Amino acid sequence: MYTKDEDDDPVEDILEKAKEIQADSIIIGVKGRTAATALFIGSMAERLIQLNDHFPLLVTRPKGKNAGILDYILEI
Repeated sequence: MYTKDEDDDPVEDILEKAKEIQADSIIIGVKGRTAATALFIGSMAERLIQLNDHFPLLVTRPKGKNAGILDYILEI
C-alpha cells in the first residue's frame, strides 16, 4: 500500500496504518544521508526503526547515493 502524507513527521501515521491493515512488513525508501546530515536534520527512517517494535522493516536507497548536508540544504 502506498500513501502520500503531507505531515512533517509521518512516522506515527506509518505505524498506525501498518497496524490497521495488519501489514506483514514495512518497506521505505530513503535518500541516504551522511551521518553528519542525519545528526543535524534527523531521519524519518531512524525514527521508524526506533519506534517500530512490531513489523519487519526494509529500508532501501539508490545505489551510490549519499546526500550530505550541503545537498540537503540545496534541496530546501
